[in-house]
Amino acid sequence: MASDHCVVLCTCPDKETSVSLAHAMVAMKLAACVNIIPAMLSVYAWEDSIETSEEWQLMIKTRKDSLGDLSAFIKKVHPYEIPEMIALPIMAGSEAYLGWMNNWLENTQ
Repeated sequence: MASDHCVVLCTCPDKETSVSLAHAMVAMKLAACVNIIPAMLSVYAWEDSIETSEEWQLMIKTRKDSLGDLSAFIKKVHPYEIPEMIALPIMAGSEAYLGWMNNWLENTQ
């Protein structure tokens, strides 16, 4: 089943930032779920050098139509000058899980 859903990857510098951003994204209905993968090592190019840093990975489950608002939120509150935001399409998924995502993201209580 093709889907209008996606997973967004975003790295954070530490646990506190990761948890804070994840809670805010779900509370604001920018995401239905955010998984936090702790303490991974990233090697990346930055300002003409190769850097190595411990980072925390966010796996943000959302819908494609939320990407604009999610991107604006990340740009506004993320501590990095250029935060990672890479959206990967969900090609297929369980109907129940995708329905649960829709339920949360569409419910405006």
